[in-house]
Amino acid sequence: MSVEREDGRKALVPLRANRDYVVLRGGQFASQLGREMSFLAYPLLVLGLTRSPLAAGLVGTVRMGASYAGGAVGGPLVDRFDRRRLVIACEAGRAGALVLLGIAVLTGREDLGLILAVAGVGGALGALVGPGSSALVAQVVRPDQLDAAVAHNEAGAGMAGLVGPGVGGLLFGFGQAIPFLANAITYLCSVAGLVSLRARVPRPEEREPVDSWHQEALAGLRWITARRQVLVFLAVVSVLNLTTMGLDVLVLLRAREGGASSFEVGIAIALGGGGAVIGSLTAPWVIRRLGRPMAALLGLWTLVALVPLLGVVSGFVGLGLLFGGCAIAVLPVNVVVGAWLLRVVPDELRGRVLTAVSLVATGLGALGPALAAGLLVAVGRLSGLLLDLPLLVAVAAVTIAPSLRAVLGGGDR
Repeated sequence: MSVEREDGRKALVPLRANRDYVVLRGGQFASQLGREMSFLAYPLLVLGLTRSPLAAGLVGTVRMGASYAGGAVGGPLVDRFDRRRLVIACEAGRAGALVLLGIAVLTGREDLGLILAVAGVGGALGALVGPGSSALVAQVVRPDQLDAAVAHNEAGAGMAGLVGPGVGGLLFGFGQAIPFLANAITYLCSVAGLVSLRARVPRPEEREPVDSWHQEALAGLRWITARRQVLVFLAVVSVLNLTTMGLDVLVLLRAREGGASSFEVGIAIALGGGGAVIGSLTAPWVIRRLGRPMAALLGLWTLVALVPLLGVVSGFVGLGLLFGGCAIAVLPVNVVVGAWLLRVVPDELRGRVLTAVSLVATGLGALGPALAAGLLVAVGRLSGLLLDLPLLVAVAAVTIAPSLRAVLGGGDR
């Protein structure tokens, strides 16, 4: 973004002085914080209602399934309609569903069906909020600021993950409806930020109608599969997610195995969130000092070295510190990959491509928790090493292949 100076020349505006970016980012953080607050409140509410751990786990499954379904059809919506209005509608819809749940809890009329329905609505609409918000960020900041903008988003997500579950649990103790109503307020704060944007956010270019909605929904996948570099690199990211999305479960189970209390397990998980915050704040500096390819490779190899230790280290503090170290290591990779995608994807396809990337990359990652738990049961202390093996192969491929290292450094459309 730039502003007109008195001498008629354009002056570049830093991110902290870019009002639209600050407002947009503030709204995103409020939304992320609220989501993390209800993340713990949902299973607590279901456990209190049904006394069934299986039912409590079902909430997360429904949320993820709805997110996948929303993501599968949401890409064309993000690209076809005004992104700001679409995200506003989704955030308002999520807030409305949470208010209904909060009222039901206050009046004693909540049931499992309603809880699952609200969780599903949140997951489906959230699948549109993510790519829609990312596309908006790319439209209000300069291309050379994308690394810093993505890093700020990662920092906010890490901070929300650090404090959100604890705040949600605390509010739940004061009243079961409070965390859901508080989450609704955070979504409305996001709406307020989007409404107050001053910059004109252009609509995507009008496109010729396609034969079917199905074809348009697949446009993101077609863009990916037409570019071999992108396809191969996406496979690497999927393997990375397979490992990293199982780490929190591995930490939790290993800590409980060592006799840690629920509070101590929470400390271990919180240390991971703290590592994410530290990594987000330091990632731009590391990238500037080392360059994008070297910073990403350093983070990947550090992660490869740390993951096996999670299977052998005892004590919740040690496990938490290792978990935090893994979070710090992976952040430069997230920043480089996220900024690279925003650079190379054409604006008129961003919604569909980012949605397709999210679906493909996280699809394999969804197996991570089950894989980590199964390995711990089957092989015990070797679980970290075996969970690490797919990542080791993928990182070695990135290191050896010049074409993949080139992707880390930038890329053309």
